[in-house]
Amino acid sequence: MEGTYLEPEEFAYNTRGGGHSRSNRGARAICPDGIIRTFTAGIPDTYFSIPAHGRIKGRYVVGSLTIDSEDEELHFREVRPVASTNESRVI
Repeated sequence: MEGTYLEPEEFAYNTRGGGHSRSNRGARAICPDGIIRTFTAGIPDTYFSIPAHGRIKGRYVVGSLTIDSEDEELHFREVRPVASTNESRVI
């Protein structure tokens, strides 16, 4: 499968006018359902994973990006779903 990528780590440190760092970078990774989706990735927290967040089927998710040793592609592993403002309301 082709089409996964991760912007270089230098993009996370890129300063834009006024010295503000964006501290994130773009990525496209394979989700557990096999679909390639776009995520926002941070700076690696371990040698094996990079924190990331994005949307899967309309809901925000938080997880990590890893390289699968079998197909050598970038994969997203969900850690926990993030409730939207509508889902977190108590009635």
